[in-house]
Amino acid sequence: MIWQKKYMDDYWIAKTAEQMAFIHSASFNSTESLKYIKEAICYYKRAGKRLNHLYCKCDEAIHLNNIQKHAEALDSIDRVLEVAKKELKDSSLIAYALRVKFPILLDMSKLYDATHTINDLKRFSRYYKLEPKYLAHEADLEIKKHNLKNAEFILDSIANRLNGARDLVSYYIARRNLCLNNGDYRNAYIYLDSIQSLQNAEVEKLFTYDIALSQKDYYNKKAKEEGEKAVKLKQKSILIIVIAVIIIIVILFVYKISIKKKNEKIYQQLVDIVSLTDQIECKTKENNDLALSLFSQQSDINDLKNTIISLFKDKWETINIMCYEYFEKGESEKERISIANAIKVHIEQLKDSKNLKKIEKSVNSYMNNIIKKLREQCSFLKEEDIVFITLIYAGLSPRAVCFFTDIKLKNFYTKKRRLVERIDNSRCENKDVFIMNLK
Repeated sequence: MIWQKKYMDDYWIAKTAEQMAFIHSASFNSTESLKYIKEAICYYKRAGKRLNHLYCKCDEAIHLNNIQKHAEALDSIDRVLEVAKKELKDSSLIAYALRVKFPILLDMSKLYDATHTINDLKRFSRYYKLEPKYLAHEADLEIKKHNLKNAEFILDSIANRLNGARDLVSYYIARRNLCLNNGDYRNAYIYLDSIQSLQNAEVEKLFTYDIALSQKDYYNKKAKEEGEKAVKLKQKSILIIVIAVIIIIVILFVYKISIKKKNEKIYQQLVDIVSLTDQIECKTKENNDLALSLFSQQSDINDLKNTIISLFKDKWETINIMCYEYFEKGESEKERISIANAIKVHIEQLKDSKNLKKIEKSVNSYMNNIIKKLREQCSFLKEEDIVFITLIYAGLSPRAVCFFTDIKLKNFYTKKRRLVERIDNSRCENKDVFIMNLK
């Protein structure tokens, strides 16, 4: 077994130990067989061969029983049966374990359990055929139960089916026990002598064929094959290492090229970024110039707007003058009465509601809907207040406003101040704009 341990092959160590146990078992040396079978159990477990491990545990129970360690043998075989039934559910293993357990129970004189076991074993006949030696054990069971006729019947049924020394030994043992129970000591002695002769013949035959030497030659051959396999494995390993080194070099070369290309790409991107930065600065400058231009245009637009508003207010300059002349001439001598009346008639035509609506529409058009917002936000103002404010926004003079609203000039400023205060005290959104245009 040295070569197996040298190459650390757990399976072959276990297999060799099992063969050595078989050799010693063939020579009826159960003590040596047990030593090797324990080693086989250990190495089968390390090799992960679960079934081989369990079958060897069954063989261990056989050898323990042969050296009179019945309780230990029974405990070992019961553990195997538990695994075979509950975990593996392997019928072949169960049948083999029952075949091992039956003789152990018989040697321990546990007749009830032995009967139960042989009956279970018969139910597994499709997986494991009962050899004549086990039927001889069954005859022994019947003898111990004092069913001598049943024992005689079983032994007669297997007399012509015996095959090999172990069947003969089991048969002779059962016959000897039957003779002892019948008081036939002469034939009992003859059967005992036959048993010893068979055992001696088997041992002599074993050494004549030199089984151990054959096994040694076989395993030396296997060792040589394993050695050659190891050399090939070493050569393959070297080849794999060389290929791996070449692959690594190629990968490094490709990686270096890819890094170089990536650096070039990064450099180009940096150049593009610098170019884009310059473009952004240029565009920013253009935007600033455009903003200044827009600001200048906005200033021009505001000036134009103020001019339009001024022109809009100047639109009423004629009315202002006429109203001014009316008041001036209305208080002068009688010869001016006719002129004043003519002016009054002309101005009266401007006071109707349609014309006031036109004035309001014009104010909204040129002053960003200021009257519309005033109506929406200052609902507390009366219609006459709205008209008053509209005329002021339109640019009419205080005298013209007084003429349109039929109020005294002295009441104009009072009403204007009162409206400013009311708007200022309100919560309307554009009150600052309303007040600014009233002043």
